[in-house]
Amino acid sequence: MKVSLHQSGDWRLQVVEPDRPKTVWFDRLDGGLEGRVLDRWQRPQPNAVGWTHALSIVLPEHHLVTIPNDGDRWDDVRWLPTPHTGEHVAFEVSLVTPGLGIMSCQELVLNGGRFAVMDALELASGDVALVLALTLKTDEVEAVAIARCEAVAAHNLPSAAEFDRSPQLGPRYLVHGVSSDGRRRYYDLAFTQRD
Repeated sequence: MKVSLHQSGDWRLQVVEPDRPKTVWFDRLDGGLEGRVLDRWQRPQPNAVGWTHALSIVLPEHHLVTIPNDGDRWDDVRWLPTPHTGEHVAFEVSLVTPGLGIMSCQELVLNGGRFAVMDALELASGDVALVLALTLKTDEVEAVAIARCEAVAAHNLPSAAEFDRSPQLGPRYLVHGVSSDGRRRYYDLAFTQRD
């Protein structure tokens, strides 16, 4: 899958290769039945200091799993420390217009959170695409959202005949969520949670 943040403001999550083996989707995010676009939205307005939130990918700590016999090399991956029990990581993708002001992470740090800049890319427009990893304590609101997504995933669990759920393959769910302000939040969940 890929996320496309077109300069026109047409933003979307889509399947790159719909016929690729091992890729199965069981419920489209937009309710449609055909095509490779799973979710589509318009670019929101930036805040007062030029930050436009694009999307979040939330990974709860209890959905980190080891893939047995994983022989792939991961030399080019940027790694984060494992979140503690009761935490989650939110990978936040934003477009930032430089020179309009600053964003403060003081509240995040004061509340025990941690953040890391995973990557930044200057765009042709002069804006910067920024990926942050925010490690946060899972509060009650987020715990309810995660539980809702886990229930959706459990309800849509494919049969073994439809999908190979072997831990060696590392199968994952991507469950869609939209905040009340229209922000996209995708929850990255394991088929099998660790105990």
